[in-house]
Amino acid sequence: MKINKDCIVNSDGFLFNPHSGESFSVNSTAMDLLSLLKEERTEQELFEHLKTSYEVDEFTLKADLNDFLFLLRIKGVVDE
Repeated sequence: MKINKDCIVNSDGFLFNPHSGESFSVNSTAMDLLSLLKEERTEQELFEHLKTSYEVDEFTLKADLNDFLFLLRIKGVVDE
């Protein structure tokens, strides 16, 4: 999984999709994930990273990660 090559992500948590004209501000956890997506990490690698970095149960983590990735997909931010 990778970030759409046309999307712009800066270090302050600002994300811009020039195709839709939408912009987003994301928190530090989302920035952490976006940096991994720039490296084209898999969904499982994202999960494992979050599991070791944050104190959260696996069920909640999986649900939150799925929700976040779903939003990125429907907004055209990530490519499969």
